[in-house]
Amino acid sequence: MARGAPRPDLSTADTFRQVLPDARSAALSHGGASGSYFAGLIEQLGIAETIRAKATVIPAGFTAEKLVSGEADLAIQQTSELMVVDGIDIVGPFPAEVQATMRFAAATAAGSPARWRHSKIVGPNTRHDGKGDEDVRTGEPDQPME
Repeated sequence: MARGAPRPDLSTADTFRQVLPDARSAALSHGGASGSYFAGLIEQLGIAETIRAKATVIPAGFTAEKLVSGEADLAIQQTSELMVVDGIDIVGPFPAEVQATMRFAAATAAGSPARWRHSKIVGPNTRHDGKGDEDVRTGEPDQPME
């Protein structure tokens, strides 16, 4: 949202489904992981036609720039992409029922001088045996980041 704008209720899939069509325009990207996921999500929610008719679509870049320019009321993109744009307020993550988690990985060659840096990037709770994406402290699947 533009900085200071009233925050919509995104707490459930039902409120999320109502908020999106109420926006004058939502800034979307057709490229990348967030664009692909959101295209499928609005189909699943049954609001694709309405959203596409009012969308401000960018081919690449930061959707939140369309909030700053006044071209859109909402910007849909990964949190890390929204965070780099000044002059906006991040409303929050999608409701749990419709949230998606992106997993990223890093690798180094055995004996590489960069291997020590790898351990600093991924942190102490990451498996290094290639057997899965789980927290080594609990054995539970990784939790989505907000």
